[in-house]
Amino acid sequence: MGAECRACGLRKKRVLNDDIVRAIVNRDGNGSHHSLLYMGAVRANHSRLRVHANHLSMDTGMNGSKEMAQRLLLTGASGFLGSACRAAWADAYTIIPLCSRRTLSRPGLLPCDITDYGEVKAVLAEHRPDCVVHLAAIRDANLCQKQPLAAARVNTQATGDLAGLCADRHLPFVFTSTDLVFDGREAPYSEADSVNPLSAYGEQKALAEELVRARWPAAVIARLPLLFGPVGEGTENYAASFLAALGAGQPQRLFVDEFRTPLSGTDAADGVRIALESGHAGLLHLGGAERVSRYEFGQAICRAAGVADSALEPIHQVDLTMAAPRPQDVSLSSELAGALGFEPRALAAALQDLA
Repeated sequence: MGAECRACGLRKKRVLNDDIVRAIVNRDGNGSHHSLLYMGAVRANHSRLRVHANHLSMDTGMNGSKEMAQRLLLTGASGFLGSACRAAWADAYTIIPLCSRRTLSRPGLLPCDITDYGEVKAVLAEHRPDCVVHLAAIRDANLCQKQPLAAARVNTQATGDLAGLCADRHLPFVFTSTDLVFDGREAPYSEADSVNPLSAYGEQKALAEELVRARWPAAVIARLPLLFGPVGEGTENYAASFLAALGAGQPQRLFVDEFRTPLSGTDAADGVRIALESGHAGLLHLGGAERVSRYEFGQAICRAAGVADSALEPIHQVDLTMAAPRPQDVSLSSELAGALGFEPRALAAALQDLA
């Protein structure tokens, strides 16, 4: 068993090199710990965001002047959720969309290496956002398992650095984490449940959560489940890739004993906006309306798309070996988000987005 990391309290054999973990946790100068006294300032900013958004909605039908709009810095803007957020929020915010340098070919996006502390600090100084939503991540759990140090620089180090920079400026900050911080043994999971990730990706996100909490207590950590939706400008998502594979005649082996609460990209964008504007601080679960197995999810996708499910093969987790360990059931309870106004659609209704 590895030593307990003081920043996150996880007691398990670490897949990250201990020296790298210590370097990430104890980065000198890259985001100091901030007192709860700072939360008053950021709550005032949250209130301003909420009033501003309501003003645009009531008085201009969400077509407010860009000169009036609050400036929102969005990392991961070229991805699936980032594209959904840009589309959903364009009339309420002036979005500063950051992307990695490998997506330079897409017009309107600002390239930035989020692992470069100096570059990120310079972007904040130049563009002076009123709030920050941090979506950027390496989400491929198998890739994170194979290349944990490179992935940790994005998933953990960059997140902690950005939280500290937002704290320095008293900026409302939302960080999107994952349901894979849980081990899958005691679902459904609420915000009060302890994390115990099985994979490198889950561990990187769990450590990032602790860095965010330590460096900016007023931040929101929004845990997201498996996302789906149509292929748009951003990267592909599970449902779209699944249908493409079926269309190419590739059989799909799907777990009957692995459960999630899948959420559409559109509903996820709504949930993240609620997290930003509500004034809530700390953890917030944004799960879908229904708990389904991967096999049941595949069947639902086929029904929505009007395709046969005869190419679906039900299997168990033990039937397939993958690089990253997979928890059995990481279904999320989203009661807290529901109290803030989050209302994800039923799965069948949300899957109509694929049509």
